[in-house]
Amino acid sequence: MTMNKEYPKKGQEAQGLIRLRRASEGSLSEDLIERIRNAAMELQQCRSKGEVYRICTEAGISILNEACSSIFVNDNGKMKQAVSLGRELHNCDIDCTPGIDLTELSPSSESPSYFTSGDRQEYLCPAGTAGACFRLGEDAVFQIILTRSQVLENMETMVMELLVEFARQGLKRISLKHQLVHQSFHDQLTGIHNRNYFNRIIEFEELRAKRMGSSIGFIMVDVDNFKRVNEKYDYQSGDHVLVEVASILENSMRTTDTVLRYGGDEFLLILTGMTMNHCHRVEARINKAVEKSNVLHMQGGERVTVSMGQALWTPDARETIDETLARADSIMCEKKNLKKR
Repeated sequence: MTMNKEYPKKGQEAQGLIRLRRASEGSLSEDLIERIRNAAMELQQCRSKGEVYRICTEAGISILNEACSSIFVNDNGKMKQAVSLGRELHNCDIDCTPGIDLTELSPSSESPSYFTSGDRQEYLCPAGTAGACFRLGEDAVFQIILTRSQVLENMETMVMELLVEFARQGLKRISLKHQLVHQSFHDQLTGIHNRNYFNRIIEFEELRAKRMGSSIGFIMVDVDNFKRVNEKYDYQSGDHVLVEVASILENSMRTTDTVLRYGGDEFLLILTGMTMNHCHRVEARINKAVEKSNVLHMQGGERVTVSMGQALWTPDARETIDETLARADSIMCEKKNLKKR
């Protein structure tokens, strides 16, 4: 392999491989460096934590040719094995443990923690007697168990640290992507879904309703006199009202239904497989919760209310879903106007 061999495109991964090649001074085989490079490329393409964990354990076995590699994750304060490779060759049972307390490893530590037969009870793992643990993040540890009694040599440690760094970068990219996706489909103030999410799922809900022969109920909800709330009190009070209304709407529906902030002080409820009578019951439940809410009772005894309009769409309907939504919105506006008279 020459120095201009294609490396991973991300700068940190490429630099890591170059540093490893220089530090090894030719002691690492070209085949081994190729395996490290392939692991880096695969870790760049991972779309979930599970994929990162699987590739990391596979690479641990492939690169060191040792007994067993595993990923342990923190589950309510206990480290549980999430994925493992190699244990099937060594009569390991389902409760095989690392033999050391992984929760004692500092979450911020990037240095490996070594162990030998003197540090652990050997019967806990028939695969080997020595190894090392590496932090992958706040809640995961990568462990390699060796068939020999000696701990990792310096160059082996460098190789494993590079693999772990590739895995950490993969996990960071996945976490960032999930955050961006969450932000794009959730309202920042109330935490519920936003209109972008509606545009994403409505076609799926329509196709499912047609396949199942079921209906979709839509309830448009608007906060009455919301502009006056902001002007008479303050915008922070207005934010509290929106958060409270969003919470009431979520608690008034089934978990299979959807509530989203449709815009401004307007919300939309999507009720799948509902009849009109069911929609009326949901509306009554919402009105009752709004009336009881202390947050929606403003200073001076003024009470915040909402207006709602509902409409039902069925697969055999002549109107489109957009027309059904417009009908629900029109009913809601009529109710708001009646309150002003």
